[in-house]
Amino acid sequence: MNEPLPQLNERAWSLIKSGRHDQALHLLTGPVSDIQNQEPKPRGYADMLSMFGFTMCMVQRKRKDAVDLCRQAVDLDRLNPRLYFLLGRVYLEASSRKLAYETFQSGLRVDPSYRPLVQALVGMGVRKRPVVGFLHRDNMINVGLGKIMHAIKPRKK
Repeated sequence: MNEPLPQLNERAWSLIKSGRHDQALHLLTGPVSDIQNQEPKPRGYADMLSMFGFTMCMVQRKRKDAVDLCRQAVDLDRLNPRLYFLLGRVYLEASSRKLAYETFQSGLRVDPSYRPLVQALVGMGVRKRPVVGFLHRDNMINVGLGKIMHAIKPRKK
């Protein structure tokens, strides 16, 4: 690894933000394996590990491994909102909306102004309240009434 870790992380983050996940994965693969057995871990390792896990999820579709790496990164640095954002995105890719939502909320407790977290939550949308409030949303009455309400709801033009 020739490049200092903070610069490497920023290059990888730029690639991720621009959607070039395969290039970010390629950039991070060598340095992650170089540092993995090193103790103590250098500053910025958690960031690198999280981005590596995220890109692994997006490119190689190794969701379980990606979740493990991103969780490990959050455990190493609980005050970095980017780590929560990347873990939440991995959860979304793994179809775990509830865990993604909880992770994004945890990240916002660390930094309420971190824009990617706010945008991720807005992008997830908000569920409407069940039609019959005292019944669980999965109750067949609520499901049926919800479908009817959705069908007769006026469309926005």
